[in-house]
Amino acid sequence: SERALAGADEALAAGEVARALTALSELETKAMFCCPALALRMGRCYLELKNYPRVLNTTQQVLRANPRNTDALVLRAEALYRNNEEGVENPRWAEPLEQGQRLLKEALSFDPEHSAAQAMWKRLRLLCAKHTELKEARDSREFERAQGVLDAMIEASQGNANMLASLYCERARCGVRLKEWAQVLKDVGQATYRNHSLVQPYLLRAQALQALERHEDAVKELEGLLSWHRVQSVFEKLQEAKFLLRKKKRANYYELLGVPSIASQLEIKKGYREKAAEWHPDKKGHLDDVAKKNAEEMFKRIGEAYEVLTDPQKKALYDQGYDLEGIDEQIEIKKRRMEAQGQGRGCCGGGHCG
Repeated sequence: SERALAGADEALAAGEVARALTALSELETKAMFCCPALALRMGRCYLELKNYPRVLNTTQQVLRANPRNTDALVLRAEALYRNNEEGVENPRWAEPLEQGQRLLKEALSFDPEHSAAQAMWKRLRLLCAKHTELKEARDSREFERAQGVLDAMIEASQGNANMLASLYCERARCGVRLKEWAQVLKDVGQATYRNHSLVQPYLLRAQALQALERHEDAVKELEGLLSWHRVQSVFEKLQEAKFLLRKKKRANYYELLGVPSIASQLEIKKGYREKAAEWHPDKKGHLDDVAKKNAEEMFKRIGEAYEVLTDPQKKALYDQGYDLEGIDEQIEIKKRRMEAQGQGRGCCGGGHCG
């Protein structure tokens, strides 16, 4: 049994957790069913496998038999620390860490020289203090200071993937406030690498990509998110991203007519006459076929710009960001809505039938 225990310890130290757990499970059933040391070794395996509920259950059973088992108290505190799935912006984020500190304080009362308990207690105390400092910085809108606090928390949380993901996500949120878009992309990358099930980093990445005018990438990001997180809010953000992409790709009608976006109708008409005269196909007869075709296309786009910008309804939609296809869609939607309302107010709708 001692040889088997030693073999399991070597496997666990080498990172071969599954092999260690298999060996320990065999010992549990065959030879050492009631041994707390064995149970805690298995608990350590469950911790590395991220089966935190099993760790909590194992340590609870050991502590029921012996409330003074310091190794069980330390292992339970570590499970609480690693299993913290609350976002760091949530006030409840510190609760498991505070609970862990109480367990560790109890362990140190039994064994003041327990090095693992000392190290873990210092870590949890630091994180709780920094969490308070982070809230103060955020509330006072000192986002650069908040990033510095988060850097210290990240340094103290190495090896805890869940916590690091949350901290990097919060750092990205601060970056959004500071408009540090390149850094936001780096931080959300760190967050999703450690916990790909978090939703917020993908939304922040899409926001940063839009700010960097990378609208196609933003659409792809949100399409990927919607494929596994199908909620209305993500669908709406995807539609908004597609709208911004179409807006980016649309022709700049004001630029085509050589007028500012605040131009009056007189200025728009004047600009149209000048540009139409410049690009009229009859004036391009001396050019080669390719240049003639380009001139014809330019003349067509100038006419399209004039048609939209001199129609109050179309101009209003264009100024809102719609492209030509979107403008036509919105007009058709409005037309159908008015027709439906008209039918509702007809004959029987007026209450005079019969």
